[in-house]
Amino acid sequence: MSNFALDLSKFVNLTNKKMAVVVKKSFIQLSTEIIETSPVDTGRFRANWLPAVNGYRIDTTESTNETKAIAKVISTTNRYKLGDSVTLSNNLPYSTAIEFGLFRGKGDKIVGGFSKKAPAGVVRVNILRWQKYVDENARKAR
Repeated sequence: MSNFALDLSKFVNLTNKKMAVVVKKSFIQLSTEIIETSPVDTGRFRANWLPAVNGYRIDTTESTNETKAIAKVISTTNRYKLGDSVTLSNNLPYSTAIEFGLFRGKGDKIVGGFSKKAPAGVVRVNILRWQKYVDENARKAR
């Protein structure tokens, strides 16, 4: 293989590593913001933000420890590789009510309601920061 091909291969590998770092850091920042700005009553809603790589979580936890939730985001996101997907979900039955002002009652009847602590939702407000995080982390990775 020529020197040019070897140099190009090194460049591609380095670029891929940097892109993965940008995604990881940006996802951790966004997830942390979502967790920390989630409304608190008992703390269970904050603790139920569950990360996954190449899938999504459908479970819940009884935990009320947001610090453990953030640590789980970090440890899970560190397994991310370029080309993977990474998700954050909250499967508590009232998560829809907090985000959209809707709640599934008995018999799956949709009833009104929203969080007075987060009237504009949590994800919708924080997702607006995604591009800012990506841009900042990309600048740092150069």
